[in-house]
Amino acid sequence: MQLKSINSGGRGKSSCFPALFRKNMICDGLVALGVYGDAFLYRRADVQSDDGTYKDWLILVDGGGSGERLRKQLNLHAAGVQYLDIVVCTHGDSDHSGGLGTFLDRWGHRPRKGANPRGAVGEFWLPGRWVGVVKALLEDPRSVFEGLMVEMDDLRQRNPDWRNLDATKIEELISEQVKKAEIGDKNVYDGDEFVMPEEVDLRKLAADRRKGTISSKNSREKVFSLKESGSIGEGFGEYWISLIDTVDEIRLIAHQALRHGSRVRWFDFEEFSIRRVAVGGINRLLKPINAVESAPMPPRIALYAMLQLTRINEQSLVFYAPETDRNSAVLFCGDSPLGLDVNYSVPFPMIEVPHRDILVTAPHHGSSSNDIAYRHLLSWKRDERMILVRSGGERLHPDGEFQFFLPPERACTNCRRAPNNFPPTAIGFIQLKSSCGSWCQLNPKRVCNCV
Repeated sequence: MQLKSINSGGRGKSSCFPALFRKNMICDGLVALGVYGDAFLYRRADVQSDDGTYKDWLILVDGGGSGERLRKQLNLHAAGVQYLDIVVCTHGDSDHSGGLGTFLDRWGHRPRKGANPRGAVGEFWLPGRWVGVVKALLEDPRSVFEGLMVEMDDLRQRNPDWRNLDATKIEELISEQVKKAEIGDKNVYDGDEFVMPEEVDLRKLAADRRKGTISSKNSREKVFSLKESGSIGEGFGEYWISLIDTVDEIRLIAHQALRHGSRVRWFDFEEFSIRRVAVGGINRLLKPINAVESAPMPPRIALYAMLQLTRINEQSLVFYAPETDRNSAVLFCGDSPLGLDVNYSVPFPMIEVPHRDILVTAPHHGSSSNDIAYRHLLSWKRDERMILVRSGGERLHPDGEFQFFLPPERACTNCRRAPNNFPPTAIGFIQLKSSCGSWCQLNPKRVCNCV
């Protein structure tokens, strides 16, 4: 299959993808936004609801690492859009979740001063692992940050040999402990089943947000003080700060959902790993591949262990927009290995194999650490009607199986051959109804040439 390209009708910095978001335009479209990480804006047109009516949907899957950059990209490439039906967060890694906590502060529906700010997002779809920490953050954010400080200090004292390890190695060791169930059962957020409140006091919510910001700042200062005194090594301090960042991102996303009156839906990977059947989502629009939609009971594990679980790639949520007679398929892979069990060798049960073109977001930015995911993709859909869209990652990416992925149709927002100061560039796709549902890339055409 040859990746086609058509003119988007814009030039230079003012260029956007107007065809994708123009009202009454009967077409599907996807823009891989130029953020540092993953952020995909997806338009699903003319979707039939269960009651027989048709509706267009706008969905944002992940938000990259910066709310400000996400906001600018949305304003540039989706000018005029002020409402998102669904915002999805695949997992708690900062280059996926970092931009979602603040971008609504300056984007979308802008009410008059002092008015209720609600209305920018219809629903947030979030990892089920977050339920417990969101509950605690809304009740008493200070206790969450203080609890994390106590746990991490205890972890430091129990593992003095970790002092000189780098952050990546410490993360690997903690992940191994979590998988072997070697984490204690203490936590600060266990309790009854949690449901997000429907009615909120906006003034109290703003005050709680300020309290959380202060607690976060105090926690960081304590970690920096421990590093300066030599009590902890550079790597342990870096990992500790990254957990505080994860708490902050979860806290801010939860506050955004409450502030804008958005419904929150939880998708639990753990329940899926037991059942081996995905449940939930919206028919003919977006369905989970590796999660059960539910509000799970807060787990009885240490807070730092829960945070680590939200960040590891194996629990990254995967969503599938199915093929219909009106829509071509899209698979949002996040950082998932697309498999279960030892070495992720058992592929997720996929809903269907589409007959027409399918857009697939590259698992884990094309990293060799996720090679198994590309093998699972090829075992699922062997023909050449697949387009791989890669964004984010490090300077060494892509590598491994991505480089030899067949079919070779790939497009990247950033390229390792580009200069170090060259920012990611958004790429867009449109499904042309006149081309039997084929996906066509909009100009500027950015076919991957990293290999």
